[in-house]
Amino acid sequence: MRSQFHKSGIAILLILGTTLAGLLIARLGITAIVMLYLMAVIATSYFLDFFAAILAAVAAFLAINFFFIEPRYTFEVANLDSWAALLGFLAVSIVVASLVRRLRSQTRQAETARQHAEFARELAERLSGLQEEDKVLDAGCGLGIILDYLPPGVEYIGVDVDPNIVASLKDERAGLKFYCMDIQKELPEWEGPFDAIISLAVLEHLEDPHSFLRKCHDSLKPGGIVVITTPSRLGEKTRWILARFRLIPDLDTPGSPHSHARIFRLSEISTLLRDCGFRCVASRYFQFGMNQFAVGQK
Repeated sequence: MRSQFHKSGIAILLILGTTLAGLLIARLGITAIVMLYLMAVIATSYFLDFFAAILAAVAAFLAINFFFIEPRYTFEVANLDSWAALLGFLAVSIVVASLVRRLRSQTRQAETARQHAEFARELAERLSGLQEEDKVLDAGCGLGIILDYLPPGVEYIGVDVDPNIVASLKDERAGLKFYCMDIQKELPEWEGPFDAIISLAVLEHLEDPHSFLRKCHDSLKPGGIVVITTPSRLGEKTRWILARFRLIPDLDTPGSPHSHARIFRLSEISTLLRDCGFRCVASRYFQFGMNQFAVGQK
């Protein structure tokens, strides 16, 4: 509800700004002004949401009537042609906003699929050396998404601090092993040693990443690898800006398990791996530089 309130406020501010711009270019005629308002509605639909776009369309309808249709500075309309033009603008705005909403949804789905494919390719490349009966520990497994990328026959063990997630995974993925534990304090060493430890979007949440990585090192077989992903500084800044404008949920509530303790530079992750006894064999950005991964080998 609060997020919708902020989006509505942004939509109204955008129409106010468009009105000021329209007054400055009034000499160009009503057609140019109407197109300016239509662009504002399109931007609102694409960057905010459909409800905010409808609010912007109605506000634009009223602003055009009040400032640019004779008699000006009233909400009266002098003739039927003006009424038809105003209602036509409102109808076109709503239709265009609906089309833009659909385009936005399709664009996001396509981008999500592209990023998913890129991530899958990167992860599959790193795990391609695993063989049947090799052991993989998913440290901070969340929903267990890496199960889709593991070679067949690999033995998987998942660990997460959230008991609800672990209970759900045990129900959905019967036959696989899941443990509820704090990976900063312990790992299921009795299941090891492991051939690979995967930790996706976890390191930035840890208060003591050194302790976690040392435990990973101790739990791996000689030659085993640890694969780490974290958001980059660019990704974190982008997320922070979007959250401030209430365009995405703000996950940095104090005490929240989703809050970030630290955002690493890519070079810092490589250094961290070396400090914990690993040889950093790969590190790079992915997803337009919004995320980064590194691979350490024991």
